Amino acid sequence: MEQQNTLRFYDKLLKKSSLKSTVYQNTLDTFNDLKRVAQSIQGELHSKLSQDNAPMQVDFHDKGDFEAELRFAGDTLLFTMHSNVFEFPRAHDVMRTPYILEDKERSYSGVIHIYNFLTDSLKFNRNNDLGYLVARVF
Repeated sequence: MEQQNTLRFYDKLLKKSSLKSTVYQNTLDTFNDLKRVAQSIQGELHSKLSQDNAPMQVDFHDKGDFEAELRFAGDTLLFTMHSNVFEFPRAHDVMRTPYILEDKERSYSGVIHIYNFLTDSLKFNRNNDLGYLVARVF
């Protein structure tokens, strides 16, 4: 009986680990897609602004695996990906949606945040300045 319990535990552990790995990879792929789109926006706007001799500058900065910035007109969009996968709490409303009820594994998610900050707030390390959460992508 004990060996059977150990095998069931091992199977559940393996399944959960595989699921979380897949969710993490999907989140990372999506985050990299967002970074590519932001970089493309920077390129397109830079070309257009150069043609029009516009004074605005648009910059994209890839800050590593989990962070990127798109700066324009005194604002910075900060893209961050949480490095962990999580499961929504069982009491959360999302757990009662048909999507999750159909398959409990869908309750696992990665998360990407997009914030809007004044560029000077980041440039001058004004930690008390507010940034606004623009989007949360699960």
